Amino acid sequence: MSYLIRMIGQNKEWVQTAKQINNLGSISADAISDLHSTDNCISTWDVNNKNKDDVKKGIQALTSGFRALEDIKIVYLDFDKLITSGFNIIQTNGLTKIKNYEKLHRDISDLNSDKLQNLAKIILEEVWSKNTEIIHKQDIIYYLIEALNDGLLEFNSLEKNVKQELASNINKQLKKGKLKESDFDKKVLDDIKEQIKKQNKKTNCRYEEFCERYNKK
Repeated sequence: MSYLIRMIGQNKEWVQTAKQINNLGSISADAISDLHSTDNCISTWDVNNKNKDDVKKGIQALTSGFRALEDIKIVYLDFDKLITSGFNIIQTNGLTKIKNYEKLHRDISDLNSDKLQNLAKIILEEVWSKNTEIIHKQDIIYYLIEALNDGLLEFNSLEKNVKQELASNINKQLKKGKLKESDFDKKVLDDIKEQIKKQNKKTNCRYEEFCERYNKK
């Protein structure tokens, strides 16, 4: 059995019970809006049969492009169930910063309003079956550290806020002894130290990254 993962909202989007769904038209607008399709496609990631390593790869592929790190909720979608329900699933190169993981991306394509409602119903059914998982921020950080050390991810390719947060988190764990410098690839550790150095001399000047005096500090 093969599965796809999709990140879903954790607030009011998927709280309806089975008794509240009389027909597809009774699915909440919040649930439908949470799917936010692009070019009539919904983005997902292939995690094969849900084994630990494949799920980790899917999470790494998904979160490496984030602008900020936070807890996320994912839903597992049964590939065969989607196919038998009439959905078209195609392999496309996903937007990820992990080398070679773009091929794990799958688009649920050719969607229209009816299919979007059907997909929302399937997601609700998976929520009711507790076929979801919360991936905590700290676990995401460890997954990204592993990708960095394995040479699958370049630290400086990460978004600015993620670099700052990742470096600060790692620095704290190094100081507390929860991580050791020997846990890191030398280049990764050098990049993290350089990021911490930048953060420690940060000013409130909007031009600090372009200022010669700032860069000489």
